[in-house]
Amino acid sequence: MIVNESLRLYPPTIATIRRAKGDVELGKLKIPCGTELLIPILAVHHDQATWGSDANEFNPGRFSNGVSRAARHPFAFIPFGLGARTCVGQNLALLQTKLTLAIMLSRFTFKLAPSYRHAPTVLMLLYPQYGAPIIFQPIATGAATVDCWWWCVMAMPARLRRISVYWVQFRDQNPLVAFGKLKTKKEKKCMD
Repeated sequence: MIVNESLRLYPPTIATIRRAKGDVELGKLKIPCGTELLIPILAVHHDQATWGSDANEFNPGRFSNGVSRAARHPFAFIPFGLGARTCVGQNLALLQTKLTLAIMLSRFTFKLAPSYRHAPTVLMLLYPQYGAPIIFQPIATGAATVDCWWWCVMAMPARLRRISVYWVQFRDQNPLVAFGKLKTKKEKKCMD
């Protein structure tokens, strides 16, 4: 439910284009052959007429009765497209997302860094304009800590975007994870 709600609010692609192969009638609308239709996935996922007055809020409970009953229309949830043109990477992306979350949740507690600013922006794909800094704390396992090491995860719920997560841990500091570029000289020195 949480993954689906995240995909609803922040779909991997914000729109898709389809071309009519023949003359089509959609209700009172006539679409001639060859017409290209833009399907605004982001707008459909935030439509209050379809998703209710809380369409812009994070509410995983809306998927408690399944994907087809989450909205007023059974095909309103289309983060990977629909029908014959559904993204071929959908199952892999969802599997990677669930595995990555399971591994992370079993090993870490995490919270947003105080510097986080919520500013989703679009440049062909939807992404966080100022990054998504997250502070990870290892769950105590009794193992000795390593002076300095980094870890890169490439599995996120998007078929086209690639977000790298760098984890740098220092002996006397809290672990820090930064999405994007590492910022301090101490962090860069650790990577050398």
